[in-house]
Amino acid sequence: TDGGYIVAGYSESNDGDVTGNHGGPTDYWVVKLDASGNITWQKSLGGSNNEGAFSIQQTSDGGYIVAGNSGSNDGDITGNHGDRDYWVVKLGPDVGIQETKKLSISVYPNPTSDKLMLTCDQSAVGQVYYISDQLVKLVAKGIISASAMELDLTELNSGVYFITTDFTMPTKLIKL
Repeated sequence: TDGGYIVAGYSESNDGDVTGNHGGPTDYWVVKLDASGNITWQKSLGGSNNEGAFSIQQTSDGGYIVAGNSGSNDGDITGNHGDRDYWVVKLGPDVGIQETKKLSISVYPNPTSDKLMLTCDQSAVGQVYYISDQLVKLVAKGIISASAMELDLTELNSGVYFITTDFTMPTKLIKL
């Protein structure tokens, strides 16, 4: 209804554009794109075995209904009856808002030459952070070890990068 696109399938990845994989190896991967094809939000759904989404449709409340199959009985899935079951998931209209507002991070100084302070909510401690270049190629990642921590960017070339977690929108950073 907003002129964008919703895409559902499956992914084995847990880097780059895909975050939150449950170790399946494959999970449902739901991606919301704006009218230009840019990712607005993404969500991985699944458990420790394979899941694959084959159909998605927007619902009258602005959410989405996703259908596919699952071999898991953990993670996001309960009640598996053995092997591969049908699995239907209803996502609410605020799924993208929830995914991007669960955690917040900030970085400074920005631009920076080699050291960067990352500050975040205490609930972000233990989460993985990802640094990508402008082509969305993953160039670094690590674990958020404290609500205020220093990142060493000396190994990165000068340029524009983006830092994100599984539950935050990308934050632009400039390396001098």
